[in-house]
Amino acid sequence: MLLLASPESIEEENMYRSLFQKEWIKLRWAFLAFLVIGYAALFSIASDLHYGIKMHGAVKYWSNVITYHSNYFSLLKSLPVLGGIAIALLQFVPESINRRYRLFFHLPINEQKILLFMLWVGTGITLVIDGLILIGLYAIATLFFPAEIVTISLLTTLPWFLAGIITYLGVSTLAIEPSWVQKIAIGVTTYFTFDLLLSERNFAQYNDVLVYYLLITLILGIIILYPGHRLRKGSK
Repeated sequence: MLLLASPESIEEENMYRSLFQKEWIKLRWAFLAFLVIGYAALFSIASDLHYGIKMHGAVKYWSNVITYHSNYFSLLKSLPVLGGIAIALLQFVPESINRRYRLFFHLPINEQKILLFMLWVGTGITLVIDGLILIGLYAIATLFFPAEIVTISLLTTLPWFLAGIITYLGVSTLAIEPSWVQKIAIGVTTYFTFDLLLSERNFAQYNDVLVYYLLITLILGIIILYPGHRLRKGSK
């Protein structure tokens, strides 16, 4: 015997689908733009590697990369943070204008669920961009370097992409946070966290402590629910 979905669950599913379409419309051009910028940077990296290895020879070039921690992929360093800022602003600032986010309080879905869903959409789009750029970097590194350098290169970029996620979550929270005191605290925390992740000087410097930054990321994902809860209380 087939179980039929209740009208409430069908309505909720349709609302999530509509909300996803709404978020995608806001973010699609940023998605395409940062993907194009990322692959343009990868093309430049590949061109520089081809020229450097052709001029100096593969073995000498590899030796310089390992000995001097030559960061041949540095063009990618600030891209995740810039992408996180852009996606967060495009996603949440329109909802903050004239306090449009208060419309969430009149929907049949809990506003906390809506905020989480919006975060999942924004984080998912950010992760897709990051993943596609990482795949491109892996393909380029595999063409020019042995497996050891490929692995350490990818590990070195992980904090950069994590900094992009942290920045996205922090800026998203700033956009809907009504209190300036809270805004300053969240802004300072977000800045120092991503700045630290971008300040590494050696390959895979943060490899051993990356799990702690993942924890910070999860905490920021939860913190955004707090201003949503206070806005709900303040709307009554």
